[in-house]
Amino acid sequence: MDPAEEDFGHEFAGLFRGVAAHEHKICYRFRGAVPPNLLSELTNAAEAATHLDETTEGLHRLVDHTSDPDEVS
Repeated sequence: MDPAEEDFGHEFAGLFRGVAAHEHKICYRFRGAVPPNLLSELTNAAEAATHLDETTEGLHRLVDHTSDPDEVS
């Protein structure tokens, strides 16, 4: 694997761990009773993370079903 690709993979995985860690800290701080404005922002962040996960899963399926990486368009 290209070192740049490996770095991207680590950064990408770290992004999701970071999102989960921050969400956990916020929920812990408010003992589960997160104020509505923060809850709305957490919901938006979760939806964005879900969209990103679905997009990258689609890319994975595309690459997985393509025998030649140069054919991916």
